[in-house]
Amino acid sequence: MTSLIFRSLLLSPLFFSFTTLILTGPAASTDDDMIRHDGDVMLAALFEGGKAGTCGTEDDLYDVQNAFAVQWFIDRLNKDNYIPGVTIGLEIRRLCHSKARAAREAIKLVGTYITNDCNTTTPPLFGVIGPSTISTATKVTEQFRYFPESENISIVSASAMVDQLSDYPNVFRIIPPETAQIKAIVQLLLKLQWNYVAVVYAEGEDYERKAAALKQAAEKEKICVPLYATFPLVKDHEGSGQASPKENNITKALKGGDNKKSQIAGAIFLGDTAEASRFLHLLNDNYAKFVKVIFTDVTDLSSTTAGTEGVLSVTLPHRQVPELTKAWKNLTEGCNDLPEKITNNTWLATLKESVGCATLKKQSGNKQALLPWYHIQAAAIFADALKSLHSNHCRDSGPCPEFLKATKNYTGTNAMLRSKHWNLTHEFHSISSSFDELESFGFDQIGQRFGYELHNLSCESVDCSVKVGNYTADNKWSLDKYNKDGTQAPWKSLHNAQCEDQKDCLECIPRHLSEFALVIEGDFYFVASVPVHAKADPLKCGAARGNFGAEFVQASQFSLSD
Repeated sequence: MTSLIFRSLLLSPLFFSFTTLILTGPAASTDDDMIRHDGDVMLAALFEGGKAGTCGTEDDLYDVQNAFAVQWFIDRLNKDNYIPGVTIGLEIRRLCHSKARAAREAIKLVGTYITNDCNTTTPPLFGVIGPSTISTATKVTEQFRYFPESENISIVSASAMVDQLSDYPNVFRIIPPETAQIKAIVQLLLKLQWNYVAVVYAEGEDYERKAAALKQAAEKEKICVPLYATFPLVKDHEGSGQASPKENNITKALKGGDNKKSQIAGAIFLGDTAEASRFLHLLNDNYAKFVKVIFTDVTDLSSTTAGTEGVLSVTLPHRQVPELTKAWKNLTEGCNDLPEKITNNTWLATLKESVGCATLKKQSGNKQALLPWYHIQAAAIFADALKSLHSNHCRDSGPCPEFLKATKNYTGTNAMLRSKHWNLTHEFHSISSSFDELESFGFDQIGQRFGYELHNLSCESVDCSVKVGNYTADNKWSLDKYNKDGTQAPWKSLHNAQCEDQKDCLECIPRHLSEFALVIEGDFYFVASVPVHAKADPLKCGAARGNFGAEFVQASQFSLSD
């Protein structure tokens, strides 16, 4: 997840289409992988653009919105002459969830802007925005480190990269690390008294790693995970109209399989919005709606959740950018005319062909995706930093030589990004009302910010997200509301996802019973199972009992020892 500051901005292919439409200025150029709008100082933005294997033919609508958001923001800054006489350029590249491609695009940036000493007219590259996927973000960062000239270039990322950012002093996260979200999920399970849950995750390296870490953290808190499974890609059974064998195995395990096996009443699903929607449809279509689901970073499922109860999402704090919504809507409402609106760019047309105008128009009327707001913040951090450099080095408007030289001092830029306290409300409230009353912040040594929200996504209206809780840096959840209409509801009314009484839960018995057993070494053994604790809920011991409980154990220990 990530930091607020970047030296290069890279965007997705879909984003490229939007760039031609809204960015104005000299020399816009494009090829299959990149679109560039020149400026006195360049930023780069890297976005995935689409899923591996289909990138460029089935582009991702939400990632296009991420790219469009940065594009829109930079355009607004230039039109408002935010830095007197200086234009901020933007180069957008797509990664397609491919680490190999991420390495290649990083090398292209270095070759174009940093090691290209022969071309003295090339503008400096100040920073990079993105990527938002951990695997590609890590690969891009590592690739820059192969070149002495680029190893310190500032990166502001909405990626939940690993905690050890002290190894990457040039990376600044604008969202908490992945480990922080995992801890928040486990604390939520404890708050809800869920201790018998499924962990289901979409295919992909990032989801697999996150699921393994979540399972380990949950089991450490004595939360049993009887089902740990990969959710298959849609292409595995596309067009069949029926669930795949893998999906049937998941629903069978959730049901409990037979009368002796406990059903699993709580599930944590790790995947994007499209996969989350498919998972809910699978639940609705195949068995009763008793299962309660917790998603991560899903803020809008629209009508796909109709009829499903108890759908929650642990997500980053979400802000709408009304000015961005208006710009996006104006663009997508003219979907049928998109090819005529675009010159020398096919990405938006590709998006139109892959999702259709109906989907594109529908999305323009719904809430924004989660990450556009964070990518805008990343761009704002870079813009603020550039303005500070210009004020320090230039007496007049325009890009003076001292200013351009300072933009290439990556070590100095990193020091400024880390030490400055960022007040984006003061700088950008005239650009968008979303910056109003935004809490100022600074980056610590690992570029980390805290905070999560809990949203109830179970609704049948277009706006199907109701905030129901907050999680803060003190590792505590404050849960306020649950009902989909926003009314107060006691959290006790939400069922506990636990192993059913009188059902088989053998997979939850710890492999090492040292803390549950008294062992006295000897040549012969007798074994006794004693109800030391009073009965509580399944998988959880109650208070210690006297009489034929703790006292019996103590008496046995005394007699054998004596």
